[in-house]
Amino acid sequence: MAVIGGTDRQGKGLAHRFAQAGHTVVLDSRSVERAESAATESVRRAGDAVRVSGADNATAAE
Repeated sequence: MAVIGGTDRQGKGLAHRFAQAGHTVVLDSRSVERAESAATESVRRAGDAVRVSGADNATAAE
């Protein structure tokens, strides 16, 4: 699993590339809503076969 910190353009870009390579990706942010929104955008871009989710920082660190 790859945990990507950041929901900015760079974080979303890295998440996209890791997901396309077959990794499970968790985008984390201080705001769970922002992380989930970025994850949804990544899945929309890459397709339903990728595994990307969003979580707040504390949850993603577990």
